[in-house]
Amino acid sequence: MYAVLVTGSKQYRGSAGDTLEVDRLAVDAGQAVNFDRVLLVNNDGKVTVGAPTVTGATVTAEVVAFTVVSLGLLVLSAFFLSPPCRYLWPIPVIAFVVYPFTKRFTWTCHWVLGLVDGLAPAAAWVAVAGSVSWTPVLLFLAVGVDAFLS
Repeated sequence: MYAVLVTGSKQYRGSAGDTLEVDRLAVDAGQAVNFDRVLLVNNDGKVTVGAPTVTGATVTAEVVAFTVVSLGLLVLSAFFLSPPCRYLWPIPVIAFVVYPFTKRFTWTCHWVLGLVDGLAPAAAWVAVAGSVSWTPVLLFLAVGVDAFLS
């Protein structure tokens, strides 16, 4: 038996006991989550296709890992890069935490997203060069303000 479900605008195929990597679940590890947007159910050869979803079908899953694993990997990776990265890693984390709230509470979300996108080339510069100077700051402003004005 397997089912095809939709969450976060992506489709997933899963069977009992499968581990799926699903983005953007606001659920802590160990908690159960129900997916009610089931597109297809195959029950031992009997296929039920929804129009658009299968009526009454739900998939219950348990969250195994959460954002903490990704954050730990980011911090570990930062320590393998140049020394300034060891101290600057909280900046993108804060930016990625603040951005979703701007989508919900303010009309400036696209401006904030432009500035968050500007962090990537500046961070890459600092990681490769191993120092903070005006060049990555100007790069951040050029990319961030360009996205801000677009």
